[in-house]
Amino acid sequence: DDVVMMDGEVIASVSKAKKSDALLIVPLAHRLENAYDKSVEIAKLRGEEEDFRGKIAIQGDKDIDFAILQRVMYTCSHSGFEEISLAVLEKS
Repeated sequence: DDVVMMDGEVIASVSKAKKSDALLIVPLAHRLENAYDKSVEIAKLRGEEEDFRGKIAIQGDKDIDFAILQRVMYTCSHSGFEEISLAVLEKS
């Protein structure tokens, strides 16, 4: 409930991100930029003619704080992942 995760790994604390006025979540940005660079390199090695297009899915439950969602989305876009999909999980 208090973490931002990527690929099953804790990347940032939600409570720390809430305390900051900045939209960018720096640890998440670093991790996303590394993933972007690797994806671009893989696309080049495959000989794909089109440039890599950053697509990402954000998953969270329906109670996620909008301020955090906004920061995560901003960080994704800032890091080259501009095609954002949202997957919302409802608790039953």
